[in-house]
Amino acid sequence: MSQVINTIPVAGHIKGGVHYALGQEEEGEEAMKAASRSTGVVLGGIGGFVAGGPPGAVAGGIAGGVVADGIITGSDIVAKGKDGAKPYGYIAVGHEIANAAQGNEKITIEEGFDMALLPVGDGVGGYSGGRLIGKPLGLKPGTVAKITGKEVSVNAVDDVVLKPKSGVVPKQIPPNQLCKSFLNHTSQVYYVQYC
Repeated sequence: MSQVINTIPVAGHIKGGVHYALGQEEEGEEAMKAASRSTGVVLGGIGGFVAGGPPGAVAGGIAGGVVADGIITGSDIVAKGKDGAKPYGYIAVGHEIANAAQGNEKITIEEGFDMALLPVGDGVGGYSGGRLIGKPLGLKPGTVAKITGKEVSVNAVDDVVLKPKSGVVPKQIPPNQLCKSFLNHTSQVYYVQYC
């Protein structure tokens, strides 16, 4: 049960803080790392959900896990030095595979199963985060854009749909007819230019 709480964003951070306050450094560090990694997966899933709907949420969750693992491992190196730091998540998996390839260690069936499930878990976590958090916040799958008074929904899976505000039947525009697109960071509006 303790491991499950560690992986819940915010709850795991609070648990880690309590461990630190009680002088339980190792347990506190473990909880903080697990909760921070899960936060990265969920945030990646939300970003992926907005950019590409459910498939984007899966990819975003995996990417969020990779980024979180890099930050956690890098922070550990800065705090403890290269010799005292432990790789985390995907970084640790990479080290284990490299050591096994060099013949320095063997990967058990259980370890191999855990390695294979890491991206699966991140994908499910990203999807869940994107769907459960993205929808209540009003974030819709795909990106909503404004072009000369018309809304455009862009989804990584579907064609671009041009939706006139007047309620006329939407016009399908295949992605290969898009010339370019860019995000205006000031207004957070995604603009798409058509050929």
